[in-house]
Amino acid sequence: MLFHAAWATYVVFRGNEKTRRGFHTLSIGVWLVWLVPYFVGMLIGIPAFHVSDPVALAAAAGVVAVLALALLLSSKRSHA
Repeated sequence: MLFHAAWATYVVFRGNEKTRRGFHTLSIGVWLVWLVPYFVGMLIGIPAFHVSDPVALAAAAGVVAVLALALLLSSKRSHA
């Protein structure tokens, strides 16, 4: 997260369009990685779900994989 914040500061003050696009790509990756522990904590923390740690991890990874695939497909569609 510190690297991401430092790069964001650099891009805002000195970045050109190519650097901004690269930062956007990195930001999506950082966001997707961050979503896994977020969803795991959410699934384990909601008492109504009754999920174990491995099930929560698998479900969170599945949700993030679907989001990543959707972002990848929409990105390819918009660049075509």
